[in-house]
Order: sequence, then C-alpha cells, then structure tokens
Amino acid sequence: MLAVADTTPPSTPTQLHVISVTSTSVSLQWKASSDRKGSGLAGYDIFENGSVVASTANTKFIVTGLAPSTTFQFAVRARDNSGNVSALSNTVSATTTGPSCTSYPATPGGLQVTSVSSSTANLLWNAVTPPAGCSVTYNVYRDGTEIAS
Repeated sequence: MLAVADTTPPSTPTQLHVISVTSTSVSLQWKASSDRKGSGLAGYDIFENGSVVASTANTKFIVTGLAPSTTFQFAVRARDNSGNVSALSNTVSATTTGPSCTSYPATPGGLQVTSVSSSTANLLWNAVTPPAGCSVTYNVYRDGTEIAS
C-alpha cells in the first residue's frame, strides 16, 4: 500500500484579538485551527507587520521586544506536521504604550518676573531636561494655588 502525501493545509485560525498591550509587548489570542485530513497540527506562525517573528504550539502568544508608542499589525497562520500552512487569520492592530516615566525631572531654576502690569505678571525660568522616557509640564502657582499649566 502506498502512503499518500499530506497536501491539505490546516484550517485558518480565526478570531485573532489583542488581550493586552504594554510599552514593549502585545499579548494575542485566537481560536484554534484543525488538521483533520492531514498529518496533525504542528503549531502557529506569528506575523508582525507582514513578517514571521515567532512560532508557538499555543493559541496565546506575547510578542515582546517592541518599540514603545508604535503601531503594529499582527496575523497568525497554522502549520501542520507536513509543512502545509493555512491562510492568514484576520489582522489586528495594536499600539504599544509610551515608555514609563520612573523618575522626576529637576526643579526649574532661575525664576524671574520680567514685567508686571495691573493684571498680569510675565515669568521666566530655566527649562529642565526631562528624564529618559518622560516629558515635562510646568505648573504655575500663585499663593499655593495652581493658576496655569
């Protein structure tokens, strides 16, 4: 009896969706594929922006090492033990969050009043360099109450 080669691809993964997002990772999940007429399901290939970046045997995967504040496109395909591949799943988009600011900026110095009128006072101060992954907002106070940002 001659063995028949498996040329049937597994079913296409469905319902790909994003579970969670951080500044450097995206967690994905999808509905399992099947390979009922073939050699058995071997696993899944994870696509990031059109290129395979990882493979897994699970229906959940966390893509790591991503750039913060960046939008990525993801899709998944199934592979069987004979090397046949399914069509790509639906594509999902995810934007990583901005980097976390974990330190405080320096206190601005050199505060000066440059001019005064009956209803205004113009202020000047030295700008500070924000720590890595941070931004700076200046809050102006009068008599302990914030009046501008």
